[in-house]
Amino acid sequence: MNNKPIFIIGPPRSGTTLLATMLNSHPRIFIANEAKVFVRFLPRALRKSLQVDIKAAQDVINGLENNELYYLKPLPAASDVLNDRENIAPCIFIKRMFEDLAAREGKSRWGEKTAVAYRQIPIIRECFPDASYIGLDRDPYEIAASYVKVNPKWGALGGIVHWLDFRRAVYSQGTEFKCLLVSYRNLVSDPEATLSGLCAHIGESYEDDMLEFYTSDRAKFLASDAIFNGASKPLYSKSGASSRMHDGVTGHLISQLIE
Repeated sequence: MNNKPIFIIGPPRSGTTLLATMLNSHPRIFIANEAKVFVRFLPRALRKSLQVDIKAAQDVINGLENNELYYLKPLPAASDVLNDRENIAPCIFIKRMFEDLAAREGKSRWGEKTAVAYRQIPIIRECFPDASYIGLDRDPYEIAASYVKVNPKWGALGGIVHWLDFRRAVYSQGTEFKCLLVSYRNLVSDPEATLSGLCAHIGESYEDDMLEFYTSDRAKFLASDAIFNGASKPLYSKSGASSRMHDGVTGHLISQLIE
């Protein structure tokens, strides 16, 4: 059985939350949304050659519960993650924590989506050499327009800079880095075909549940959360498999997740 972790990366405003929510609706896959442990905790821990003891583990867990992963409360207890050991390597700590979260939801495979984790690709690859990677490829002008709307402090320039940094980070890894770049436009216009190809890349069977992602508690939470305020219209086309995603509240949820 394939239990390799899955990492979704891409520039902010490129559709990473939408894709993570779709994959999280797969019956085997649990995706944490914006945990940020791979851009905050892991680089620092590896740089200092830290071992994670019970106090350090609880500090990380408390921080996640109070911030990025508050929607998954309660997180596993530090003692359960360490499993009676005095300390463990930071990579193992992260792996066990996400495995426990996945198991709680009846899932056997875990993944994580933090858009700017592309900045830490070398570190993630070192810790999880067998991981699968999916990158969101969205038109930089669309990213810039979305940035102007939701993050006026950074504006269009901030969106373009992130897009350039993402492309540079991915291509600098060389041809041996097997990251599937998924077209945002294809994802929203023909989600069934796009998700089928994506599942083949990560070694999973395609499941129709991913097209019904908007019925999940995760999707409803993300669509109503304050950081997604301001979306005005769904961007899905009304043709093919995606037509059923438009009616009533469904269109509103989708627009909140992807604009």
